[in-house]
Amino acid sequence: MALAACGPAGQATPSTSPATQPVTLRYTTFWNQERLNVLQPAVDEFKATTGHTVNMEPVPNYAEKLVTEFVGGAAADVPHAHNQVMTKLFDQGMILDLMPYANRDKMNVRRDYGLMGIEFWNGKLYTMPYVLSPHAWYYNKTMVKEAGAPDPWEQLKGELTWEDLLAIAKATTKPAGGDKPERWGISLTIESVPGAWPVGTAT
Repeated sequence: MALAACGPAGQATPSTSPATQPVTLRYTTFWNQERLNVLQPAVDEFKATTGHTVNMEPVPNYAEKLVTEFVGGAAADVPHAHNQVMTKLFDQGMILDLMPYANRDKMNVRRDYGLMGIEFWNGKLYTMPYVLSPHAWYYNKTMVKEAGAPDPWEQLKGELTWEDLLAIAKATTKPAGGDKPERWGISLTIESVPGAWPVGTAT
């Protein structure tokens, strides 16, 4: 995921000088309050360091609300970027180019940050990466062994291809029978990749 800063279409490029008076920023996101609680210490530190305040708002139906707010001229100062929406906003000139600010602060975003692909668009820097963390994929060794599938670590040494993962998932998927419910070897969708738990839901 990336953090985006926005500005209305056609607006003149603002000064890149740091604000001299405290401001209040509205940050909207599809994250729930529990995840925002994790961010709170950093937000508090930001306020203590700069004097600026950030009001964080978890928003249900985020993609739809994000578009609605931009159309209505009420978009957040700092909306959490949504992959399926942002490029349309880039093309319509609705998002502020952050490159002057990155240059001012001597930030090399391409070199020093983990990018997900929508930070740069047509030579401009529109979103900032701010979440980059390793994810462990857990699997049930007993399920894999019972299915006769190769152990992802012992046999494959952690070097799985997508084909390997699909084969293991198929082998560990079982239909319902008797008093046993159906079992899925993996639950993985385009929206759940960061938090997926493949081959790990034992019944």
